[in-house]
Amino acid sequence: MKKEYKVVTFKEFHSVLGCGHAEYAVVSVKRNIRLGVVRWNVSWNKYGFWPDAGKVLSEGVMMDIGVFIRGLPDERKIGGYNDKDSED
Repeated sequence: MKKEYKVVTFKEFHSVLGCGHAEYAVVSVKRNIRLGVVRWNVSWNKYGFWPDAGKVLSEGVMMDIGVFIRGLPDERKIGGYNDKDSED
């Protein structure tokens, strides 16, 4: 899985939440500051992005995050769950 993109990089870390899914710090390539976290959302049953307080994200950052999340394993598809009618 690709972890370095044009604008941001993703660094896996072990969460204290213990949800059993990988979590990733989203770090700016240019300034080397954390922008937020990609983590599993139990309610949505998929990965999402949680920005750090006060962070403003550019279009490039948001695009990289979207591409990264779409590349993560989708446990719903592995288990045969189809969410085509679910709400985001």
